Amino acid sequence: MLISYIKLHHVALFALFFALGGTAFAAGNALLPGNSVGTKQVINGSLQTNDLSKTARTALKGNRTGCRRHAHEEQRCDLGD
Repeated sequence: MLISYIKLHHVALFALFFALGGTAFAAGNALLPGNSVGTKQVINGSLQTNDLSKTARTALKGNRTGCRRHAHEEQRCDLGD
């Protein structure tokens, strides 16, 4: 029954999906500026290192002078005190 409905109304269904897709695309472009993600959209653990730009990754690392890290140890930094 579903197959016969699709066969009879395939042009109308295509037009419906095309219109809904165009509306969603237009709303997404008009309401959100490019590359905009806020804290409300990010869930803890959802962002990976590859999702961030190189500038953001280096900003998160900070100054690592005198720091060393091993797999079995925590990070240790000698600040030269």
